[in-house]
Amino acid sequence: MVLITGGMGFIGLHTARKFLDAGENVIITRFRTSREPSFLKDEFGKRVIVESLDTTSPFDCLSLVRKHNVDSIVSSGDAGAFRALARRGFSGQHAGPRQSARGRASRSRAASH
Repeated sequence: MVLITGGMGFIGLHTARKFLDAGENVIITRFRTSREPSFLKDEFGKRVIVESLDTTSPFDCLSLVRKHNVDSIVSSGDAGAFRALARRGFSGQHAGPRQSARGRASRSRAASH
């Protein structure tokens, strides 16, 4: 499961699409706004989960990671609390959208061969 912070923004939504195309399920976080763009609408409630999250709260971030058994985090928005968790020993993968999407897609392709 891939967690995308700032997932309701332009970059977050398009990053989610790339992960979906690579066979991953995603959690998109939102703070104040929520929408269902047409290019993801069919995946909402199936392979796309939308969660409210204040990324400045380490407790809320860790709770969400545990709730959904997240194995990768993509920071498309502010991920300050996740950086704080990483300094305290959180072992999840954290990368920006370009690094993570490329790495996850290539691992997914390698696993299928």
